[in-house]
Amino acid sequence: MKQIQFIFLLFFIAVLSMTGCKEKNEAVKKEAVKTIDLKESVDGYTQYTIDTKTSYITYIGSKPTGKHNGKFYLSKGNIYVNNQTIVNGDIVIDLNSITVDDLNDKEDAQGKRVLINHLKSNDFFDVKNYPKGKFEITSVTQLTTKYSIDDKTEFESINQPLSNTENSIRNPTHIMSGSLELRGFKRSISFPIRITSSNSKIIIEGKLNIDRTDWSITYGEEASITDKLKDKFIYNTVNLGFYVEALKSNKKLSAHTLAPRTIDAFEKKFGIHKGKRRNHISGICFTGSFIINNERIRGLSSSKIFSTTPLKVIGRFSHKGGVKKDEAVHGEYGMAFQVILENGMTHNFSMNTLDFFPVSTPQGFLQLMTAKISGKEEDFVKLKKEHPEFKNFKAHYGKKPKVLKNYANHQFNSVNTFYLKNENGKKTAVRWSFIPRNETISINTSENVSYYKDLAELLNKKGKLLWDMVITIANPEDEINNAAKQWTGHHKTITAATLTINAVNEDGTCQNINFDPLQLQSGILPSEDPILKFRSPAYATAFVRRKQEQKQQK
Repeated sequence: MKQIQFIFLLFFIAVLSMTGCKEKNEAVKKEAVKTIDLKESVDGYTQYTIDTKTSYITYIGSKPTGKHNGKFYLSKGNIYVNNQTIVNGDIVIDLNSITVDDLNDKEDAQGKRVLINHLKSNDFFDVKNYPKGKFEITSVTQLTTKYSIDDKTEFESINQPLSNTENSIRNPTHIMSGSLELRGFKRSISFPIRITSSNSKIIIEGKLNIDRTDWSITYGEEASITDKLKDKFIYNTVNLGFYVEALKSNKKLSAHTLAPRTIDAFEKKFGIHKGKRRNHISGICFTGSFIINNERIRGLSSSKIFSTTPLKVIGRFSHKGGVKKDEAVHGEYGMAFQVILENGMTHNFSMNTLDFFPVSTPQGFLQLMTAKISGKEEDFVKLKKEHPEFKNFKAHYGKKPKVLKNYANHQFNSVNTFYLKNENGKKTAVRWSFIPRNETISINTSENVSYYKDLAELLNKKGKLLWDMVITIANPEDEINNAAKQWTGHHKTITAATLTINAVNEDGTCQNINFDPLQLQSGILPSEDPILKFRSPAYATAFVRRKQEQKQQK
C-alpha cells in the first residue's frame, strides 16, 4: 500500500549521522469484527453519495527533523451497494484543498503558506496539471478471519513515520481494495477499514501507509542539487487516514454499478480461470516501440507519447472470450499495449477488431451477455427491442467474410471516441486504428493453428512487425458518444505514429498489466461515451479479482 509524503524547511545533513537503520518485519494479527447492515434498493443496487462537507483524507508526512499533518477534502464521489455489500465506488480528491494543521495560522502563517504552496508545486502534487486525485473502489471484502500487516523498514529518528501496525484502524470489519490515482499514476492499494451504517448513511474509516515515490511525488529533474539531496532524506512512507460519510441517494445509478455484474457474467459465460483475465483470456505478450512519424499530430495533441524518441511498449494480443483450444475458429481479436514515457509514466491503448460496438450503453452490454449465457431466443428478442442498434450490428457482421487471419494481419480499432487536446486547449474528436503493414501469413488449417508460432516465425524472418496509427478526425455530423455508431463517408486522417513489435512471448509481464483504456496522458482525453467510461471500472474489477487469486495461489 502506498504513498504520499512531504517535506519542507531546512535540512541539516548532520541529522543523518544520528540516524540508524533497523530492520523491522513485524506481523501484528487482529481479530476481525463482523458488522454491516446495508439495505439494498428494489433493483438490487443502491447509490450513496459522498458528503463532501464531512469527508476527508488525513496525512502525516515525516522527516528526521519533524513532521507535518493535514487534510485533503473530497470534491465528489459515490459508493454502490448490492446485497448488503459495497461493490465499488469512486472518490474524487481535491488536491487544491490541502491543509497543514500543525502550523498555527497566526504564529506560523508565512511558513504555513509557503509549505502549502510547495506541496502544490511540481515537486509534489503538481496541482496545476493534476488538480484532482481519484480513488476507485474495486472490492470490499468482509473480514471473517485474522489478518496480518507487515511493517516497512525505515531509518530511525525521533520523527520516523508510524509503522503499518501503529497506523492501522482499530476493530476493522473489512478490507477495501482499489486504485489510487495521483499525478497521472494509478497504483493498486488495499487496507483494513471499519464500516458503520444505517439505511440512510454509510461511514467508512481506514488507515494505511503509502510510498510517495510510487506516484512519482519527488523532486523533479529540474530541481537543484540541494533539493534533490533533501528529497533523499524525507521519509517515503506517508500515513493516510480515510474518513468518508456517504448518504443514500435517489439518483439514477451510474454505469459504475454494472461493472461487478458484468464481470460476473463473463465468469458464467467463459468460466473462472484463477489468476487469469475474465475476457480475452487467451493471448500472448509482445514488446516493441512507439514513435511519431508525422509532425502534424503535434498541432492536434500536446501528448508526450508523440515523441521523436522511440518509447518502450509492452503489450498483448488476445482472442475475444474464453480459453481458445482451437485457434482455427474465426473470432474477434484484441490488441492492447502500454507506452512507457521517458519519465516512467504510462499511457494505455486497448483496441479490438470490431468496427463498432454492438450496443451503446453498459446496461445493453450486460443484457447482451445475459442473453448469451441463457441462449434463449426471447432474451435476444428483448435485447433487440430495447437496444435496436444491436440489429444493425448483427446485419453488419453477418455480411463480413469470416477470413482467418493472424494477429499480424489484423487492423485494430479504438471503437470509442477520444479527444486530442493541443497546447492552446483546442480539442478535436477522433477515433484511431492501427493498420498493419506486415507480410500476409498464410494459415494452414490442416495443422494445429498457432498464432504465436506464426508470429514468431515471421519476426524471425523480418526482424519486426509494424502497424501505422491512423487517426480519423470526426465530421460535424458524427456521433461522438456512441460507440455503436460507425463513422461513414469521407474523413480527414493523419498517420500519426508507428508501432513496432520486435519480440513476442507466450507468457510475460503483459499478463499482469491492467490495460485500462482511460489510463491516458495529458493531451489525450476520453469522450463522454458511456461504454468508454464503463470500461475502466470493469477492467479494474476484473484486475482486482485475478490479483487476489494470484496472491492466494502463492
